Amino acid sequence: PIGAVKAYRLRREYLKNEDYLTNIQEADSILTSAESNLMGINKNLEGVYVSYLKGMTGTMGKEEREIISKELARIQESMITTLNSQFNDKYLFGGSSMSEPPFEVKNDGLYYKGINMSIADQNAANGTPEKEAYLKLQELSKENMFIDLGLSLQVDNTGKVNENSVFDLSIPGINFIGYGKTTIDGKEVPNNIYDLISNIRTELEKDDSSFSIDELTPYITIFDKQKNESLKQITNLGSKTNYIDFLKTRTDDNNLNLTKKIKSVEFVDPAEAIMNWKMQEYAYNSALQMGTKLIKPSFIDFMN
Repeated sequence: PIGAVKAYRLRREYLKNEDYLTNIQEADSILTSAESNLMGINKNLEGVYVSYLKGMTGTMGKEEREIISKELARIQESMITTLNSQFNDKYLFGGSSMSEPPFEVKNDGLYYKGINMSIADQNAANGTPEKEAYLKLQELSKENMFIDLGLSLQVDNTGKVNENSVFDLSIPGINFIGYGKTTIDGKEVPNNIYDLISNIRTELEKDDSSFSIDELTPYITIFDKQKNESLKQITNLGSKTNYIDFLKTRTDDNNLNLTKKIKSVEFVDPAEAIMNWKMQEYAYNSALQMGTKLIKPSFIDFMN
């Protein structure tokens, strides 16, 4: 009975570890796919910045500027496609909700989960649509999606999960693309990269008589800043992926140790078992023979 109880406990722990390993593998796949997609966007942003925007001057002709504008339009399109990409029918950058595409482009701007990012402004007055949009986006940027990876899940009396005992798999795309506005020399400049590119394209497509490098510079400045911020988000994803690799190695090692323990409890070596049985049988028969010799049957035993 003791061996059976021990075997049951080991089997139960092994099955729990298998569930953890399944979750770890899924998390690893999601993070790896997300990191790869975001690296592609950042590479395009870095390329267009270094090749065109960084060294732009006011002497560039309209035809040259239109070429840059078309390249930026291509990046815009691929960016939204990538940020709405799926893995196993789950939208990677939807935060805690991965069932619907998070980003949508409408006539009046870029939307994230139904919130107009193009009007969001943290400096707007309280109660205005601009301020409300910003506050909602700020809340969405902090979404969590906890999964149990064998970190000793803990829940308090109120049902709140201890965040140190779970893994947060949420990847809100809004943190990569940016939101809100920045004021530079009295000009409000959007922080989200999509709208930044739209504003840069508007300036580039102006006639030579209307084009001004001074008007374009604030947008390029924030573009460079947000490009670097997006790289930080990718680095954070990389850190999560490294942690997942550590958990996978640890869980694999635990399963290996549990397998060895299960075998030691449930299984025996046939040759050793037969030898032990024969030795016990021999000892038993010897005891019977010894008893027969020591206690010889009497005449009364015979009569009985």
